[in-house]
Amino acid sequence: DLHPTDISPSSGLYSSEAPGGAGEIKTSHGPEQVPAETPVHPNVSATTTQAAIPVRAEDRMTPVPWGKVLSVGFTLLVNHFSIMLALPFLPFMVSDFFPDLPASQLGLQTGFLSSAFFLGQLCGAYLWGSAADTYGRRPILLAGLTGTLISVSLFGLSSSFEQAVGIRFLWGFLNGNVGVCKVYLSEILDDSNMAVGFSVLGMQAALGSLLGPSLGGLLAHPADKFTTLEHVALLQAFPYLLPCLVAATLAALGLLCTFLNLPETLHRKTTPPKEFPPEPDHRESKPGLVAVVTHDVRMALTFYGGLAFLHMGFEQLFPLWLLRDPADGGFSFTETQIG
Repeated sequence: DLHPTDISPSSGLYSSEAPGGAGEIKTSHGPEQVPAETPVHPNVSATTTQAAIPVRAEDRMTPVPWGKVLSVGFTLLVNHFSIMLALPFLPFMVSDFFPDLPASQLGLQTGFLSSAFFLGQLCGAYLWGSAADTYGRRPILLAGLTGTLISVSLFGLSSSFEQAVGIRFLWGFLNGNVGVCKVYLSEILDDSNMAVGFSVLGMQAALGSLLGPSLGGLLAHPADKFTTLEHVALLQAFPYLLPCLVAATLAALGLLCTFLNLPETLHRKTTPPKEFPPEPDHRESKPGLVAVVTHDVRMALTFYGGLAFLHMGFEQLFPLWLLRDPADGGFSFTETQIG
């Protein structure tokens, strides 16, 4: 029945005359001994002395599995590198296929050739995502890198416009790693370290987008640029093969990193079986695509699609503008300068 402020030396309720330095609290039931190691102090309760020390956010963060994060990031680096690789030299490839076509008229054919890749991605993205949920993340990542390795090598060996368009479509269709990489990363991280992991993923994707056009423009027509390669008949016959082989080499390295460092995560988390009441026969066990695409998902897809439309439109128009003659408002840039 005592308030903490009533317990003070001046109130007479506290006595320090007990032997051993122990104090004594006088109550209506008689004196009670207070241990010496727990002195009573005005306005301070025992719970105050045991208050938890604040823990820093860094101390609560789960350690980042850097080997897996960097391997996933390298897979995405290969993806962005291969996509951006052909950006500087696609108009020049079209010009080689149509030598009589002026530079001011290359836009239509270049657009067909470039968009074939993204049409393939559009057709294959949902299939690869569904396959990753069925067969696992690891085999789909390996299959995507293998498809990139094969298709980018074949693209460098294209001998006609129709062949190049078909290979670009196949290249995009077999490249379904963007979504699977993000899903894999979300499964090996948690809320405390996900921001760090995804920032590394973004950095590696940006690095691939930086190196892709730079090397693609530099290594196109190598027999005309490097004296040591001017007598290589294969590079003279296929002037865009060398940058494609560089991308294929990176895809092979990504394949090796994925095989060695990325175990399957689809069934990594196991939970004990739970008993549920039987469901009606008319009830679906798995929601369909229509059920998943809610209003919020539609809004996110709309904004993301609009941003991608503007971004990709600029990337395709930019080299076409730079290679035009100054009289037509361009700069007469080479593929190296565009890259």
